[in-house]
Amino acid sequence: MGLFRLDGLCTAANPALQRMLDRTEEEIVGHNVLELNYEEERAATAVALARFRSGSVTERQVEKKYLKKNGAPVWLNITTTVVPATETAASFLQAIYMDITSRVQFEEALRASEERWRAMVETAPIGIITFGSGHRRYVTANQSFQQMTGYTEDELRNRTPLDITHEDDRAALRKHIDRIVSGGERSYRIEKRYRRKEGETVWADISTFFVRATDSTPALLGAVVVDITDRKLAEEALQQAQADLARLNRAMLLEEMAASIAHEVNQPIAAVITNASAGLRWLDARQPDPEEVRQALGRIVRDGTRAGEVIGRIRALVSKLPPRRDRLDINEVIREAVALTQSEMQRNAVALQSRLADDLPLVLADRVQLQQVMINLIVNAVEAMAGAGGVDRELTIVSDTNDANEVLFEVQDTGPGLDPAQLDRLFQSFYTTKPHGIGMGLAISRSIAEAHGGRLSAAANQPRGAIFRLTLPIGEPS
Repeated sequence: MGLFRLDGLCTAANPALQRMLDRTEEEIVGHNVLELNYEEERAATAVALARFRSGSVTERQVEKKYLKKNGAPVWLNITTTVVPATETAASFLQAIYMDITSRVQFEEALRASEERWRAMVETAPIGIITFGSGHRRYVTANQSFQQMTGYTEDELRNRTPLDITHEDDRAALRKHIDRIVSGGERSYRIEKRYRRKEGETVWADISTFFVRATDSTPALLGAVVVDITDRKLAEEALQQAQADLARLNRAMLLEEMAASIAHEVNQPIAAVITNASAGLRWLDARQPDPEEVRQALGRIVRDGTRAGEVIGRIRALVSKLPPRRDRLDINEVIREAVALTQSEMQRNAVALQSRLADDLPLVLADRVQLQQVMINLIVNAVEAMAGAGGVDRELTIVSDTNDANEVLFEVQDTGPGLDPAQLDRLFQSFYTTKPHGIGMGLAISRSIAEAHGGRLSAAANQPRGAIFRLTLPIGEPS
């Protein structure tokens, strides 16, 4: 505490004030309060003293800096009151001082930290946003997010994340936001599309988290948003390139199987011609037999349908259609693949055995891609056995489930087998053991398997030959 005349001259300073200012009593008493103020504070203090003297102010509370003896600042909370004059004493000022330096330094450090974080958020190369957990409108959005979406922060404050999300992604986003607001989850991460103000699509990887309410702020949702449009475009280009390469591989497979396919188509066509000729002869007979003609026409329909099915399978394999995931019966797909390769097996004197398990779970897969893998493996096995000399040529096709609750498809042959030293290279691009192969069939087959969440592997068969195994996860119920 200190006592001062109305002109600011100090008449008393207690030990606490002396310690605050790091000065002796002699260094305070007899000196004007203006001398203890920082220069930039003196004008305001002089004005306050004049008001005390004029009687317009009788009490004043202020937080300000004072000078210690060594010149260092000390922050004080000062409450100054006018003590009225008495018959024996003139009026004077009584000032009560509280050292608030620690609090002020903490607040300054907090402000500096907030400014640093604000600068980091504003200049960050990724989007950083907050939005309300109640009204769900945007609260803040840094420059990167504004540039990403084309909206200013003021425009975003009148919108919600759903408003600027691509229409096809809104339902999924709504479920995530509802769960985090209801407490079902504390954070989530999704990839979704924004619809920019100008209408373009932007892909983003978004990590959203819940910010609890405080005494002074409501609960918020925060999110870090990374623009992944370039990555998505690159992935789409890669997928297109892989699809084109897979289609080329299917066309090459059909080229290798041309003789077998021709035989497969020629058989029903020849049968159609034979039955048509027989029908004509019966019609030309002196007494035509309608039943014989009816049977011949029935066989023509049957064989024509068979030829059409073969051509339909071939068209499906070479068609340029986007991948489509359906819940498939793997045994049905196996039978279609076997039908396309049956003549190839017969031409190379390969005996076929099938061990297809009943009541297998359905798999979620693209039918054409799955057939391509199966045909690749079957044709490879047939060619391996055809080049193995006079050994018995037996091809076994298996379907079943494994211990991991996956559906598996196996092709087992009795060919020359696999070189253990080359097992790791079998699925590499451009590696081949065929004289005229290009080494893409197994590489593409493995990429198809992995794209379906499955695996393609190879192992030795006993007592000879090779086993190629495709495993696929069970499709989710619709």
